[in-house]
Amino acid sequence: MDDIIRLAYKAGKLSIGRTQVMKSIKRSKLIIMTYDFSSKEKFVKMFKKLGKSFLIIKKSKFQLGEVLNRDEVGIISINDENFFKLLKRRLEDDMVGCWAGSELSWDSKQ
Repeated sequence: MDDIIRLAYKAGKLSIGRTQVMKSIKRSKLIIMTYDFSSKEKFVKMFKKLGKSFLIIKKSKFQLGEVLNRDEVGIISINDENFFKLLKRRLEDDMVGCWAGSELSWDSKQ
């Protein structure tokens, strides 16, 4: 999963952090949060209300930040259909929980 996130970042198809994710919410295909993201509950409610697909991964903010060569990253969004499809195929091992919007067939694992 890390290599896909890194590639999406280099291709400019990734939004990082609360502000950027909220700015790109309309074009977001998938929102990824770490299990220790401080505003997780608030964002989970909002994304469910908007019908946006999201998942919570078994990485800390520090670990996700390392993938992107940053200090700490708690939330990102994938803004490209092809990266989304590629990532969807690889995610089974890294998921803690997810919410399926209209375009996904995943069930909630929480």
